[in-house]
Amino acid sequence: MTTFDRQQIDPFWKWFGRASNKLIRGVQKERLTTQLDRRLRRIHPGLIWEIRPGASRPRQLTISPNLDPHLRGVVQEIIFAAPPLKHWDLSAVRQAKDWNYRLLVRKFGAGHLEIDVSKWSFVLLCCSRGKHQVLLSGENVSLLAKKQRWRAAGEVLVNILGEETVLDAMDGFELVLRLPSLIATRAKPISLLRETVTVPPAGNCLESGVQCV
Repeated sequence: MTTFDRQQIDPFWKWFGRASNKLIRGVQKERLTTQLDRRLRRIHPGLIWEIRPGASRPRQLTISPNLDPHLRGVVQEIIFAAPPLKHWDLSAVRQAKDWNYRLLVRKFGAGHLEIDVSKWSFVLLCCSRGKHQVLLSGENVSLLAKKQRWRAAGEVLVNILGEETVLDAMDGFELVLRLPSLIATRAKPISLLRETVTVPPAGNCLESGVQCV
């Protein structure tokens, strides 16, 4: 695990306080977001962030562990150290979104590839610790390498369920071109994922014998 530099937390929040109004107004947006990214990664390079409209204030800053459970404590320490910010909600996990089921995947040297997720399907596998393992299937992901598929699957799960649910209720996930024939008949459309996961596992997932990692 890369070293967590907590001495960078206070400078980060002092800078953020100075940049707050400009970030809200969108002034020098590219320069400021580049600085935000660089300063946050000084604390730990595995962290990511997003800015969106707030629930109770004009904006929300989310500092995310990027689906790494080992970084949840790091993010919480950063959030707890924040000064009073009049115009900002703060979150330590990415929230579920209302979205169009279109995912932009970064392709090295080729810009971004847009993938329509709406036709994907899924199967929930039950694990011994009462959590889920999720198999996602989409025939339009053949151009993605294995790591890119994992990242794409993670983004889709976070968009639908929220990062906290993915971290707490999932014991693993995978994105494949086609589901194994043995379980393909149990597949559901991706649009039903949220309501399926929120129901207790016993009636909604397949006992698989798969070892969750």
